[in-house]
Amino acid sequence: MANRFPLIVDTDDGNKLKEIPSGDNLDLNNSGIVNLTSLSLSGALSSATISSTGNATIGGNATVTGTLAVTGTSTLTGDVTAVGNIDVTGNLEAATITLAGSTLQTPVQSDWTEADTNSLAFIQNKPTTFAPDNLDDVGDVFVSDAAAGEVLTYDGFSWTGQAAAGGITLADFSVTTNPASGSGSLVYNNGTGVFTFTPPVIPTVVSDLVNDSGYTTLATVEAQGYLQAGDILNTGRITRSEAGGQVTIGFSETGLLTTVAVSGNISGDGTGGNPIILADTISLGVVNATDTGTASTFKDLTADNITASLSLSSTNGNFTTTNGNITATNGTITGNNLVASNEVQTSSIINAGSTITLNGSKVQIQNNHFGMGFSGTLPTPAAVGDIAHVGNGVQTYVSDIDGVGTPGWIGLGGTTSFGRGLQLPVYVGGARPSSPRIGEAIWDDDVPNLKIWDGADWLNIGP
Repeated sequence: MANRFPLIVDTDDGNKLKEIPSGDNLDLNNSGIVNLTSLSLSGALSSATISSTGNATIGGNATVTGTLAVTGTSTLTGDVTAVGNIDVTGNLEAATITLAGSTLQTPVQSDWTEADTNSLAFIQNKPTTFAPDNLDDVGDVFVSDAAAGEVLTYDGFSWTGQAAAGGITLADFSVTTNPASGSGSLVYNNGTGVFTFTPPVIPTVVSDLVNDSGYTTLATVEAQGYLQAGDILNTGRITRSEAGGQVTIGFSETGLLTTVAVSGNISGDGTGGNPIILADTISLGVVNATDTGTASTFKDLTADNITASLSLSSTNGNFTTTNGNITATNGTITGNNLVASNEVQTSSIINAGSTITLNGSKVQIQNNHFGMGFSGTLPTPAAVGDIAHVGNGVQTYVSDIDGVGTPGWIGLGGTTSFGRGLQLPVYVGGARPSSPRIGEAIWDDDVPNLKIWDGADWLNIGP
């Protein structure tokens, strides 16, 4: 039978049966060809997967983008180029097989000992093994003629065998013992390796001991009146206990007074002995060193409160309180200097002398006012900065009252008994305040007239 074209149904021509036109394609979408004995192609065969249980012969080149599975014998006279996978369980013969990111899977197992380079079991990139039988087989070691007892030495380039030299052994040391002498000694000779030991002289009886200068003897200790445990009376408030060769002395404070009220005298020896320290208050009338009334001297007196009915004074010392107060309810606190790190609180300062000096930056009066006492005359002599209330006005002493450097008193306001009113600062020779403020007034003695600064210029007030 001659070759025929397949019959198709032409849906564009009334569903007529026709032979497939030349150049058209046979669409087998969702269909397949089974029981095909042979397949002859004059063009290219394109498929995601090609599977054949028989033999496949391709006269041209085979390009695999999916998977090429060969279970029989596949012979290609051209080349095989694969970007997919090639699974071979049979034979695959081709002029050239190129794997572009693909794998060639064969059932052949690699063999480390395979010597045939054409065998699939031959490992192409196995490393060369090296197992030296002798130390001389190592590249930079030359000991082929080594003798017994030699050691390896490095000359900067290679290792060679040389006879051992230098060093010491335990047999090279020795010890020489001398008769006992003095405090003894141990000397080493680094040239011969010999230790020379001279033991010290050790007394065999107590009589051989020598009491050198500065040694303590029992007679010396007894002469100083040393204290023994039996000398401590275990009576009254003093207690004594012994344990483990140690003596513990205790004192009972039960029943001791914390407040002492004295209406008479307390007599002391005046030597300034141990201080009197109580937690509460000591109220004393007169403290005498003797019955004659001579004042007593204390080395230290510490108490929460000290109340003196007459006076509490110190000739050359200081009264200091860290966190407390020094108060004189109806008396006077007299001293050279009054120093307070925080505050000095008082209702008034009377008869303080002619000058009160404050070294701070300012005087601040809160919730009240500052008052100046009246004076019938201006103070003399006066210093620059003095302020006085005289008559019905307040005046201050300045270094220049006329613009030419004459010091004197100027009025700050109010009528005064001296017949002067408010006095302005006087400027001459074209001088003016460097940074005037609005409303500031001066007397220009060059014109003369009164000037007031309006914020931009000096305004003339007057003729």
